[in-house]
Amino acid sequence: MMKAVKPKKSTHPVNPVTQMVMRSLRWLQVKRPFVSATNAQRYLRHYASRAKQPLPIPKLKSQRRLSEEFGFPVVTLSPKNKIPSGVVVLFHGGAYVRPPLADHWHFADHLVSRTQWQVIVPIYPKAPQSTVSETIEKVMPLLKHTLINHSHVVVMGDSAGGGLALALCEILAHEGHPLPQHLVLLSPWLDIALRNPQTQALEAVDPILGVDGLREIGRIWSGDLRDTDPKVSPLFGLEPTLPPMTLITGTQEIFFPDILAMAKQAETLGLSVDLEIGEGLFHCYPLFAVPEAAPVFEGLVQRLTTIENRR
Repeated sequence: MMKAVKPKKSTHPVNPVTQMVMRSLRWLQVKRPFVSATNAQRYLRHYASRAKQPLPIPKLKSQRRLSEEFGFPVVTLSPKNKIPSGVVVLFHGGAYVRPPLADHWHFADHLVSRTQWQVIVPIYPKAPQSTVSETIEKVMPLLKHTLINHSHVVVMGDSAGGGLALALCEILAHEGHPLPQHLVLLSPWLDIALRNPQTQALEAVDPILGVDGLREIGRIWSGDLRDTDPKVSPLFGLEPTLPPMTLITGTQEIFFPDILAMAKQAETLGLSVDLEIGEGLFHCYPLFAVPEAAPVFEGLVQRLTTIENRR
């Protein structure tokens, strides 16, 4: 039997720098698009109007290549003058609406630099122009191609990208296709309807996400699917053959209850899951320039190194 869930909780108090970042997030009202259905609709319209604009990518150290061979933009970051040791397929967050932030690009760039792995970032089709079923149909060939042509593959995803990454791997597992060596999910959106009764209570302390706005976006992203369909709510589609997983969450985010529920389900199925809980920390904190992000990132680097050394 595979090893069960190993919860790892941070025991140190939240760093003052991190506290300042959380206050700044509240002051900047970054959760405004998600506090109501009306705001969410405005958010959707805003990014739909910018869908054809050039992809904003900051200056990076990695070698960069942009292609559309699978019918949508795919950015590949590679180490310079070195054959990559493996491949990370990174599904970025953004509520299934927004393109990657600068934080996503710097995270991916740093991962390439520290591991000498290649990082593939699919700029997958998003709401409202696409629904989850349409996006999975377009993205799956890229993932299958990567898994078939590379011996060391890790799939990562944060927030909405974490939900999509898990849904894709559940489909692969259910259909008996090759799977990645590891799955890393940072604050994944696991239940599109956010129906866990503990979720609403956490909204007051979450500086980034709101329940009502996300439910509205989730309704549009789901298309014709029921909100319990694993394609859109992968919490309900865990497969016993899924690869080992790393789950990372903060206690001050509305996704926290569903992530705990998923860890318990994984334990029941005998899956190998490392659950890392950031006490007092916020949604996707490892992507931010906060002190608590460094040990999490180093843990991911070590994970890739371990996979690379397997024969």
